[in-house]
Amino acid sequence: GPVHADQVTIVQSKNGDGTFRIISPLSVREVETYFMEIRKGGEVISPPHTEGTIEILYVSQGSCQVISGDHKTEIAEGDSITYQADVNHGFRNTSDTEVQGFLTVRPGDVAVPVPAVPPASD
Repeated sequence: GPVHADQVTIVQSKNGDGTFRIISPLSVREVETYFMEIRKGGEVISPPHTEGTIEILYVSQGSCQVISGDHKTEIAEGDSITYQADVNHGFRNTSDTEVQGFLTVRPGDVAVPVPAVPPASD
């Protein structure tokens, strides 16, 4: 069923510049989707996610610089970008308004746990 507005999980960036509303079901692990807001003058930089993680950002208001490792790319309202998120990555608001957008995270390959070896039978 739907996730109503008053049930949405909201994650704040550590520095308080960014707000991320989780709009995908928490039960779905293959992909995560957020409604992102970054205040004017704000930036949110994240440490690397698991290897192979990619993110897709669609900007619905404002403009921002997207950082992925050594790459920096400016995108504006209506633009989207896909980038590696298994390196330092994030966003710097370069507009004179709050940046809003939809952020989709596709986690990389999560290490498969090694099955326990059954005890040797006597």
